[in-house]
Amino acid sequence: MMQGSRNLDEITRYEGMAGRNEGMIWQFGCDLGGAIDHLHTHRTIHGDIKPRNIIRAKGDLKLIDLDAAVEEGGSLTEKFSGAFLPPSIAREKFKPKETLEEVDKAWRKLRKERDLLEEKEDTEEEFSG
Repeated sequence: MMQGSRNLDEITRYEGMAGRNEGMIWQFGCDLGGAIDHLHTHRTIHGDIKPRNIIRAKGDLKLIDLDAAVEEGGSLTEKFSGAFLPPSIAREKFKPKETLEEVDKAWRKLRKERDLLEEKEDTEEEFSG
């Protein structure tokens, strides 16, 4: 594997390039777009694109960590980075166990029980006072 000087996460954090070097930002976009195009030309989906999987080597950005890559139309692997999932997959991976209606029903039940408890406490105060 090639040795990279920094990954994109480190570059953006420590080199302060945002808004300062438009030419470099364009070059990074072209490098990354070229890497993705190369994979897609070979009918391959990377599957785990995130800043830490983009390194700078010899001045160019390279896309690394292909262990989550799949052939187009293939099944995605179990490896994923939750912070960088496309919305369509995130909805599937992090589907709530309860529906909104079930949560609402449970909330209403709790409120009703609380109200009954408060009524009982008020009644007890009236009789004890």
